[in-house]
Amino acid sequence: MNSGPVCGSEGMLVEEFDELDSTSLHARRLVESGRASERGGGGARLIVAATQTDGLGRLGRAWMSPRGGLWLTLMWPMRGDLAAVTEGLGLRIGVACVRAIDGMLAGRGAAQLRWPNDVLIGGRKVLGVLTETMQSGEVSWVLVGVGVNANFGAGELPPGLRREPATLRDVLGGPVDLTGLCDAIVQGLAGALRGRGVGAEELVYARLKLYGVGGEVSVRGGSGVLLGLGEDGRPQVRMESGEVVSGEAE
Repeated sequence: MNSGPVCGSEGMLVEEFDELDSTSLHARRLVESGRASERGGGGARLIVAATQTDGLGRLGRAWMSPRGGLWLTLMWPMRGDLAAVTEGLGLRIGVACVRAIDGMLAGRGAAQLRWPNDVLIGGRKVLGVLTETMQSGEVSWVLVGVGVNANFGAGELPPGLRREPATLRDVLGGPVDLTGLCDAIVQGLAGALRGRGVGAEELVYARLKLYGVGGEVSVRGGSGVLLGLGEDGRPQVRMESGEVVSGEAE
């Protein structure tokens, strides 16, 4: 383990590593082995790595994770109705992450939300989220992996990435406090995981920050124009046929 950015709330077990294949893969292994619940039935656990050799993004995509970034997975134990927790969770997490990045920017840029939880600056991705659920005995685990391009330049990332990246250092012209960034994100994630559904305030904020309104998006079953978010927090898309559907933008 490594003395990197220490964050997390009181009572949360924090594991820090100089290098991991992936914080999300490490979290999966903890659940699969039963070690995630070894502390009194299993409290929240935070895994942070200075660098990842096999970082994971959504849909199985690779996530480049050099030193200077913030790479973490928050493991959150749940009992009871998991569906009640996960309903709207993606958007709640997205809102929490946009707020955390906006706090670091302090008016020197504006974070945007690409549904459900990518964070962009100037149309370029600065933060990504991978959310998974796993079962271990009577405990359901929600694993929220977050990667932030922070204290390195976009030019240090390999060419040919699927989307052009942004980094906080490039936007701000200097390094950010990784501990403060980690704290802001983890506190936001904890609030999102305690929440249920999509609240009115979250929906207003998400609509304000939504990226790509009026542009073409791909959804399951085709493509169309993004109109905004419905009352359930899902994208509203006008298909080429003229039909308006609520779907998952890809």
